[in-house]
Amino acid sequence: MCGLPHPLATKADVKLAVESLFHVTVVKVRTQTRLGKPRRYRFRQGYTKDWKKAIVTLDSESRIDFF
Repeated sequence: MCGLPHPLATKADVKLAVESLFHVTVVKVRTQTRLGKPRRYRFRQGYTKDWKKAIVTLDSESRIDFF
């Protein structure tokens, strides 16, 4: 997928978005909420933002061609 899903998006939201953008049939959606990584900038310690990751399984007849 081109971008990351919104942190408040549900599996149904991700399914509808992928089906409407790429005109495919989605069978299954799995989501993960990934924690931000620790990062340093000069003398300060901080964390990157948490982000959501979506793994989408397509129907056997559907395919997304990027190139």
